[in-house]
Amino acid sequence: MLPSILLLLLSCTLLSFANTEIVTFETSNANYVDVSEALGWTILRPQENEQMLSVPSVPHKRDQASKRRPPSSSDEGISQQNEVWLKLALDEEEWKAFSKFTLRVSWPANYPTDFSIDILSPEAMASHFSSAKISRNSTVTTRVKYARITAVHTGVIIPALSHIEPKPVPFVVILEGLYFGVLPASVVPIVGFIALVLPGMWFVVKKIIETVECVAEEARKELKVTSKDKIK
Repeated sequence: MLPSILLLLLSCTLLSFANTEIVTFETSNANYVDVSEALGWTILRPQENEQMLSVPSVPHKRDQASKRRPPSSSDEGISQQNEVWLKLALDEEEWKAFSKFTLRVSWPANYPTDFSIDILSPEAMASHFSSAKISRNSTVTTRVKYARITAVHTGVIIPALSHIEPKPVPFVVILEGLYFGVLPASVVPIVGFIALVLPGMWFVVKKIIETVECVAEEARKELKVTSKDKIK
């Protein structure tokens, strides 16, 4: 039991050395959209719901400038340097029981970077990518969604070094279904472990309290005897 508790505490300690961005979203059936650009994207599925990736982080001003720039026919739907696109395969059998999911991005705290996550529906993808084609067949539906992960550098930029290409930031992305709409699948074993350990811990604590009370009672009795002997 003790090694398991130490392992749990160690895991919590390691998490404190990483930054995390989390987004929770719902899914439902929507018209299927054929996005040719998604063929080369990383796919998160039940068997591979965790991936380690990297992306350059650009200064905030450059990121905002790229978002304000109106898209043209030549750059419409093209991913920015500091973006990573993912396909979320929510149609997989193991995930059909879930209606809510959480997507989590974690990266080392020593990288001065902020991550943002956007979840896009198939219809939203059709408006972002000109090559995307919506299926007009009402029988062809999907629960698939897409995620855009953006990294923005939050550190101090030295003008003399501004021409240097930004260093890629490593990060881990995890997609999980939510039990009861709030509980991530990875947390279920921990909750079960705590539920099993608590009764045993309460029994041990109760025994310790009883032992302490007995020792205290003996000490009080001895103190009374000592006081009487002094009076005599």
